[in-house]
Amino acid sequence: PEDIVSSDRVDEFIQDRSVGQRLVIQRATPVTVVLAGQVFEFRTHQKTVGQLFEEKKLDIKPQDITSTSLDTPLTNNMRIVVSRLSQDIITEEISIDSAVVQKADYTKPVGHSEVQDPGAPGKKIKKYLVTIQDGVEQSRTVLEEKEIIAAKPKVIVVGPANITGSEAWAKLRYCESGGDYANKRNPLYRGAYQFDFGTWNNFGGYRDPADAPPEVQDAKALETYNRRGASPWPNCGRYLR
Repeated sequence: PEDIVSSDRVDEFIQDRSVGQRLVIQRATPVTVVLAGQVFEFRTHQKTVGQLFEEKKLDIKPQDITSTSLDTPLTNNMRIVVSRLSQDIITEEISIDSAVVQKADYTKPVGHSEVQDPGAPGKKIKKYLVTIQDGVEQSRTVLEEKEIIAAKPKVIVVGPANITGSEAWAKLRYCESGGDYANKRNPLYRGAYQFDFGTWNNFGGYRDPADAPPEVQDAKALETYNRRGASPWPNCGRYLR
């Protein structure tokens, strides 16, 4: 449809080697324009890229990047790419995870874990300068980052990993026996925790508590504490309360 068709009479029949009417078809130039990712197929009689944009009323913005200058002559099947650049400022609200704080309580049994305070997440805002080309984000730069709600830590109360390294249990042992696992000074109460023979009851295959290795005495002390609390140590048990 863009071709221009005209006719006239042949007057110079010797030069044109014909007689009668002449039909003239001026072909339009096919051009492909890719604008912000959209593909347009045009045919035009304009001479330059700028004239084509004006004829087709293409909205070319100052920040657009064109593959050819506006005064470039058009040629058949020419491909012109216009990349559309834009910059926006966006704001994101981001959740801040609450930290986990473990609070050791050596009066608790080994392996004990209890949430004392569930805590709460915080919030912060981030402002970015975002560069977009043809509808696709190319880059973003942080302009501002600000905490608006501080995260509240989650507090977990834990018992000792083992009673050997527990300060409370160490004080108990020192109070009972001077911390001596082989203590046999008292004929009725033996070892680091001063077990009587009835309470000990041949634990771990050892008749005398003072003959048992420290880890066996610790295990019996922990078992006794889990069943009866600090009551088996009426005086020194204050360190476990």
